Amino acid sequence: MKLRRMFVVVAFTASACASVTEEAVTPAPAPTTVPATTSTVPAECEVPNRSRTDVDSSGNRFSATTVDMSLDPLIIDLPGVPAWVLSDDLGRWVVWMQDGQQLTFDSAGELIATVTQAVAGTPPFEIDAAEGIVSAYRDHTWFTDPLPDTRVVHFGRYSAALTGPTDRYAHGVLGDAIEAEGFEVIDRCAGTTVTSLTLSDPDVIEGISPMLADLDADGEPEVIVTISNSETGARIAAYGLDGRLIAETDPVGRGNRWRNQMAVVPIGPGGATELIDVQTPHIGGIVQFFALDGDRLVRRAGIEPFTSHVIGSSNLDLGIVVDATGDGQANVVVPTQDRRKLAIIRRTNDGVSVTTAVNLNARAATNIAVGDRSLAVGTESSLMVWAAR
Repeated sequence: MKLRRMFVVVAFTASACASVTEEAVTPAPAPTTVPATTSTVPAECEVPNRSRTDVDSSGNRFSATTVDMSLDPLIIDLPGVPAWVLSDDLGRWVVWMQDGQQLTFDSAGELIATVTQAVAGTPPFEIDAAEGIVSAYRDHTWFTDPLPDTRVVHFGRYSAALTGPTDRYAHGVLGDAIEAEGFEVIDRCAGTTVTSLTLSDPDVIEGISPMLADLDADGEPEVIVTISNSETGARIAAYGLDGRLIAETDPVGRGNRWRNQMAVVPIGPGGATELIDVQTPHIGGIVQFFALDGDRLVRRAGIEPFTSHVIGSSNLDLGIVVDATGDGQANVVVPTQDRRKLAIIRRTNDGVSVTTAVNLNARAATNIAVGDRSLAVGTESSLMVWAAR
């Protein structure tokens, strides 16, 4: 039977703890890059140890956590609609409600704290292992002209952010009509800017953050971004740390068609590394798997219809990659188009299939979060938590 916790909020003083035909297009003008320069970033090499809504500090929404979503979840009833959820290093779940409350539950689902406003600023937040709840935007000072809502991502000694806010692409599906002209990569150890890239008009980077992931298995991360324009829509591009374009997908084929980059994972046949995205998540979303082939990211498999984003939301974290069946193989976990089920998708040797679709008690409303051998999502009425067998 399903486990359920119900509560009434009282005064607490505890501290917070459509598949689209692709078209041939004329290549866009080459972007400009700026040579390495001195940065204002402090010379510290350690990656911040924080729980994040985008799962990993690199922006790669892949977790080595193992859960078993065939088990009945713990269901925690909530006093409204949640917006974000995170797990802290003590195994507790912190839920930010749409009305501004912050609720903290222990691993058994007991409410242990409620706070009206735990930290100044606007969600999403992060949970720092040493400092507690901090703004997701606190590292903006490391960069020149960062996008106001960019998430800073980290890989080894490198950190990256989206830069150059612009309104030249009026798609506006990610919460506002401001996108990024480019990105900046810094070396935290040396205190220098490694590269600063600016795309040529009409291209923009349509996203919240870059992703840093080793796509070509050379030991160094690539900078992965979603590039969009009003003529051909979105494509995924991978750049070297020096700002050199390494590879990209074909574009969707028409303007106002977005794709949500999700993860880079050794998930393909024989453990091949593949890049996963959701193309057009608002209209028949297609979960796609791409492999690096020369200077191209070539689609190897895809399945539809699913979603990983709600139009107008800044939550790009509705899809993650995790072992969701406890068998040692990574799965893509994404909502169905109506967000009333979570689909567990398996990459197979000859394609891709849906292992199962787990019923939710309402539509998914938050990011999908991972804890220590656990996974949680907030629906319109509750927090649902799955654990390992």
